[in-house]
Amino acid sequence: MDINKLTLGQIKEIQAQVGAQKESRDDSHWIVGKPYFIRTVTHHLTGRLIKVTKLELVLEDAAWIADDGRFHEAIKSGNFSEVEPYPDGAQVIVGRGSLIDATSIQTTPRSANDCGSCGAGLDRKHEHEREHDQEREQERELTRRMWKINNYDRRTDKPRNRGK
Repeated sequence: MDINKLTLGQIKEIQAQVGAQKESRDDSHWIVGKPYFIRTVTHHLTGRLIKVTKLELVLEDAAWIADDGRFHEAIKSGNFSEVEPYPDGAQVIVGRGSLIDATSIQTTPRSANDCGSCGAGLDRKHEHEREHDQEREQERELTRRMWKINNYDRRTDKPRNRGK
């Protein structure tokens, strides 16, 4: 059979025999103009969605999120621990094949200490952020004390040999 001499009808018949179906795609869940937090197989990004294509999402005001911090709090407040913004106005293209998940957020952070609620920058730290910092430090200190009390080796997560 010479593939170059197939008619359209023959091609459709072959497609039907091998189970080829038309691709069904619904992109109605993406809202152009809305800011998103996107996790891919290798990176976490934020940005305002400006275009959706079959294979890609295009973002502006984008940033690579090197460290989310406390995930629930970061998504809720838009306050991420480590933010590396792309240059202002740069369009960032994300391959849809690499997506793990995405969720809409309130704003696109442009620096690590930008408040997701009001946009306050590096020079102002909000009271609620100070409280969270204190809580995290208390949790760390409690963990250090528990390791010491239980005589655990932090590297192996096993009790140390006490020489008995």
